[in-house]
Amino acid sequence: MNALLRLLRDVRPLSLGASAGVLVGVHLLLGFPLFQVAPAVACGACTRLLGRGPRRMVLYLAVGGTSSFLLDIASRLLLGAPVLSEMALLTTVSGLLTAGAIHSIQGDYGPLPPAVGAGMAMWLVRLFRYLVPFELTLGALAFALAAAWVAYRKGLLEESGLFTGALLGVLLIVFTDVRPFLLLLTFFALGAGSTRFKFEVKRGLGAEQKTRDYRNVLGNGLGPLGFAVASRIYDPLFIVGFLGAVGTATADTMATEVGETQKKHPRLITTLERVKPGTSGAVSALGEMAALLGAATIALLALLLELFGRGAGLPSLLGVLPGAPALAAALLGAFTGTQVDSLLGATLEGRLRIFNNHTTNFFATLCGGLFSLGVAHLLAP
Repeated sequence: MNALLRLLRDVRPLSLGASAGVLVGVHLLLGFPLFQVAPAVACGACTRLLGRGPRRMVLYLAVGGTSSFLLDIASRLLLGAPVLSEMALLTTVSGLLTAGAIHSIQGDYGPLPPAVGAGMAMWLVRLFRYLVPFELTLGALAFALAAAWVAYRKGLLEESGLFTGALLGVLLIVFTDVRPFLLLLTFFALGAGSTRFKFEVKRGLGAEQKTRDYRNVLGNGLGPLGFAVASRIYDPLFIVGFLGAVGTATADTMATEVGETQKKHPRLITTLERVKPGTSGAVSALGEMAALLGAATIALLALLLELFGRGAGLPSLLGVLPGAPALAAALLGAFTGTQVDSLLGATLEGRLRIFNNHTTNFFATLCGGLFSLGVAHLLAP
């Protein structure tokens, strides 16, 4: 009895009530689905179970996922909404991972922000009205979480990056298939490898990369996710934009991490004056070669996955374009996006201080993807 009372006190009932009140208010003002209030609040409440270690993580996912899913179904029945269990599972997973990420970011401030964030994520995913088989959602969750957990244990991601990366992975897999997620994982692997390249040299320069958190994941992954979802919802050609966006993220990260080790100081892209390594907008010959290598690696892996997919009976990864034009568009977009990153870094980030590194990365991947998409439109039959 005492343990139950401690648990009830720990979940902060007043904060949960406030969460429900906020979501009901969003329902009245903007039309947020009323049947998703209870499952979102459950996600927020269960963040109190979160802590270090795999056992706490499994407990959070099991209790939070089960309670949120059941409350979603029960709320739909109670309010007379259509019972779409496949949709309920996907929204539950999205809300649960979002709540976990927000809790990891904010610290111990109660369940209100995670609950409201979970509700908004559920609502956004539901707007696509995209039905996914149970086994695909659960498989995507298991695979994405396993990959993110390995990165977390290796010290490559913070806890907020773990949840955010897993969420991006789940959405990538369910809206496309596992191959785009493998390309995104390749970016993170190459980024981690290039970060460790001559790490002591970069540490001496004060330009070493710290552990990646949710901002790094979103800055480099949100643009590619948008193109991937658009390739399923709107036009398969958008997948070329995805390749260009991931190529941009990879090329830019490798250009930065490898270019900083060049003995000669790099040049600022806007004025060509010599600047110290790590300066926003700095470019170097070594960095540009690393960028080309990173973009080419993503393009080559995309071609290999396309060939594998044909043998496995999967739909084309490259959309309606043949392999060579699609990869050429992706390469051009990735290299262009890398230069855009340097321009934004030198101006809006470095000089005007409007952007930070993460917003620069987001807009660069977006530009790289859009450029690839434009080239693909020109080459499309």
